[in-house]
Amino acid sequence: MKSIFGYAFLLCLLTFSAQAQYIVTNSNFTAQQLVEDILIDSPCAVVSNFTLTSNPDGEPGYAYFTNDSPNFPFQEGVLLTTAPASFSQGPNSYLIDAGLPSWPGDVDVEQALQIGPTFNATILEFDFIPQSNKISFRYVFQSEEYLGSAPCQYSDGFAFLLREVNSQDQYENLAVIPGTTTPVKVTTVRPQITSGNGCAAMNEQFFGGYNPVNYPTNYAGGTVVLTAQANVIPNTLYHIKLVIADDENVRYDSGIFLEAGSFSVGTDIGPSRLIATNNAVCEGNQVTLTVN
Repeated sequence: MKSIFGYAFLLCLLTFSAQAQYIVTNSNFTAQQLVEDILIDSPCAVVSNFTLTSNPDGEPGYAYFTNDSPNFPFQEGVLLTTAPASFSQGPNSYLIDAGLPSWPGDVDVEQALQIGPTFNATILEFDFIPQSNKISFRYVFQSEEYLGSAPCQYSDGFAFLLREVNSQDQYENLAVIPGTTTPVKVTTVRPQITSGNGCAAMNEQFFGGYNPVNYPTNYAGGTVVLTAQANVIPNTLYHIKLVIADDENVRYDSGIFLEAGSFSVGTDIGPSRLIATNNAVCEGNQVTLTVN
C-alpha cells in the first residue's frame, strides 16, 4: 500500500512539474487591473482612462500570465495577442492560426507601421502622468511567423503608441529596434533564412531564437527582452496605446509579453551621483533629494 501511494505521489509531482514548465494565462482581468496591479504595480503611479479592445466573438486576446520556467524571461506580466490568449500557453506543439475576419484590426497601428489591412487587433490603452522625464518598460515579441522563409516577407504588426492627451501630434512608436526608428517585426529581427529563396539576417542580435517543442509558450520563435522607452515631460498627461494585430490576413498569430512591474513612471529625485562622473557623495557630505 505504501508503495502504491509512493508511485501515485511521484506521478503527481511529475505532472505538476510538467505543467509548471509552461506559462499560464488568465483573461479574467479588467483593463484597470492589468495596468494598475500588474504592468505598473506602483502606488505612486497616476493612471486613468483604461480601455481593452479585443475579440468580439469569443475568448479575448489579452491575459495576465504567470511563468515558473527559467527558459522564459518573465515570471509574470500582461499578454496581448492576435489569437485567444490561452493558445499562447506552452508547449510549442501546434501552430496558432486562429481568429476570424470579423475580429477587426486597428487604423493607428496601420498608420504607424505603414501596413494593412489589419485584423484581430488586441489593444490596451490608458492615460498616465509621469513623475520623471523618461518612461520605460520591458517586453518580448513572439510569433508563429518565425517559420520557414516567412521572416523574409511576413510579419504581424505591433506598436506602443504614445502622445500627449489632447495633442494633435502624431503618435510616437516606442516598439523600435534600439537606437533606431525601425519597428520591431519578424522581418526586421531575424537570423539568416536559408529555406525558400532565403534572405539575409537583420538585427540578429535581438533575435532570441527558435522555440523548441517543450517551451513555455506556443510560438515558433521570438526576440530577446527589449526595452521600450521615451522622453516625456513630467507632470503632463499622456495617452499610451499598446496594440498588436494580424497584417494582411488572419493567419499565423503573434503575441507581446509585457513584464509585470516594469512600466516605470518614477520620480526624479535629482542627478545621479557617481564616481564615474566625478560627483559621487563622500562621507560627511549632504545631498538634497527633491521629491513630490
